Amino acid sequence: ITLAGRLAARYRAYNQFDEELECLTHVGKMHWRLLLFRHRFARAALSWYAAFVTRGILQALFVIFVWIATLTILFTATRHPCRDVSWESVKGGLFDGLVTFFAMQPPDSLDKLSTAATAVAIVGTIAGFFHLGLLASFLATRFGRR
Repeated sequence: ITLAGRLAARYRAYNQFDEELECLTHVGKMHWRLLLFRHRFARAALSWYAAFVTRGILQALFVIFVWIATLTILFTATRHPCRDVSWESVKGGLFDGLVTFFAMQPPDSLDKLSTAATAVAIVGTIAGFFHLGLLASFLATRFGRR
C-alpha cells in the first residue's frame, strides 16, 4: 500500500492525473481488503460501499436516485397511507423524500410524524448527509485539479 501511495504521489508531482487516479483506486481496493481481514466487517462494508459509490459520477448519481426512490416509497407508505395509492400521496412522499435527503432534516416537525415516519426521516437524513458528502469529496477529487 505504501509503495502504491508513493507512486500516486509521483504521478501527482508530474501532473499525470489519469495514472494517479488509477493508482489511488488500486490503493483503495488494497486498503479495503486489509480492512476486511483485520477489522470488523461493518467498517469494511462501509468502506466498500463508499468506494462503490465513488467509482464514477453516473454511479454516484444512480445510488442517490435509488435512495430518493426508496425514501419516496417509504414516506408514501408511512406518511400518506391509503388503500388506493394516488398521485397526490406519491407526490407527497416524493417531496418528503427530497426534503429529507437534500435538506438533511425531517419534512415536518418530529412530533407531527408517526414513529415509522420518524425512523424513515432519521435514516434518510443520515443517508443524505453521507451520500452528499461522498459526492462532494468525489467531485472535488475528480475535477478539482483539472
